[in-house]
Amino acid sequence: MQRWKVFWRTELIEEAIAHIGHNDYQGALDLFALLFEERLREHSPALTTIFDEMIDAATPSLEALLGEASSSTLFNVDTVTLSPLLTPDVRHGWLERLFALWLKRLDTHRVEEDLPEIMLDVAWSEDMPLLRNLAQNELQKQPRSEHSNIVDFTSQYRTKALEKFLKELPRT
Repeated sequence: MQRWKVFWRTELIEEAIAHIGHNDYQGALDLFALLFEERLREHSPALTTIFDEMIDAATPSLEALLGEASSSTLFNVDTVTLSPLLTPDVRHGWLERLFALWLKRLDTHRVEEDLPEIMLDVAWSEDMPLLRNLAQNELQKQPRSEHSNIVDFTSQYRTKALEKFLKELPRT
């Protein structure tokens, strides 16, 4: 079963990249979203590593796709206006996915700078409160054991990364 999962995910990435080649941004985003959702649910360490390798390989394509979709507009015939290719709801979904994956990678002590940069590139000024809330909520979940002689380096690393992320968010 695990071999099938790996094959399926590899095919998913190839199909997503093919959609990009055909300018089907929405189809590509939907396929990448499936991959991310599967990775976020994965509990097998062996598959998690494979997932992360596939996501890392696909990150340049996804980053370009999200950047293009986030900054592009389409002419809406019904309303006779320009509307963003990446609607606020879709953009928020991607920001939340990227943030969740970043947290999972922080938990494995993986130095991860790509995902925060991608989030900042994709986010509009109106999205900064969402990113700020995500980071602040995670910081509030961190244990506060000020009277303990034991240092939790995992928690400390995560806290420092979240604090750094918050400092990088532009004030709106």
